[in-house]
Amino acid sequence: MGIHISYPLVNQPVVFEDESEEDESECTDVAKEIHEINVKYCKNIIRKREASKAARELYEEFENQRDAKYEEVLQRFPDWTADVISKLQLQFMVTDSDDDYLVGFSEYSSCLDDMEVEATVEERKAYFTHVDIDKSGIIDFQGFLQLMYNMKQDGWSIEMTYSKLLLKMQSVRISGSEKARIIGKMDTFQQMCYKVF
Repeated sequence: MGIHISYPLVNQPVVFEDESEEDESECTDVAKEIHEINVKYCKNIIRKREASKAARELYEEFENQRDAKYEEVLQRFPDWTADVISKLQLQFMVTDSDDDYLVGFSEYSSCLDDMEVEATVEERKAYFTHVDIDKSGIIDFQGFLQLMYNMKQDGWSIEMTYSKLLLKMQSVRISGSEKARIIGKMDTFQQMCYKVF
């Protein structure tokens, strides 16, 4: 006699699926649209990352096969010596402020300012666009060498002194042995001035 309170023996499981009667093709269409929008807005970022990865691989190959690569560069640019190439390699590392192994026009222009090159913006753009074959607005290490060679051929002073490189290197990824080699190239007075003697 009495009222019996009853409870279900088993609770209904929690369902995370949408129980509405929507068509699945509509969901995939929305996902495709979102993907297309994402690709549209990220295309430049993806392209730059791919270019940076390729430039890094080329630069590391240059580092790993230094003697052979120096010979190749000396054949392309016969007026240079191994010391000039080494200095330009350091210059490239200093110029590449965002560590992506690519140099954009603003980084290149900043490099010329550091070297006290009094070229106008139009002259700088002309040199840069001549080397930027794919018109991406960025160049790799080989493009940088070609750019510096073109400027040198036209009479511009393109090499930083070791003392300027030393000052710039403090915030750049350069090995201790490379820094020691640069310091070794400086005369005693320069070493004393920069407090590395």
